[in-house]
Amino acid sequence: MIYFTSMVLGNVVGRPVGAAGAIVFAVGAFAASPSWQLLLAGVGAFGRRGLPPTARVVALVVGNLIILGLAVRMLVH
Repeated sequence: MIYFTSMVLGNVVGRPVGAAGAIVFAVGAFAASPSWQLLLAGVGAFGRRGLPPTARVVALVVGNLIILGLAVRMLVH
């Protein structure tokens, strides 16, 4: 939930966020977080058993580059 909050707040800096918007976001993030974690755990379990080591390294690098790109985007904007 902290990750989703930081992403949203990082994208709305300088724009007013009303109480209703904050409540809707909090409820949505609370509901989405467990389902997202379950999906990631399932994909991770498949990846550990179903992918060759090279594909796992590629997935790790690509995932980290995506996170780095999002962080740079937040800093630039």
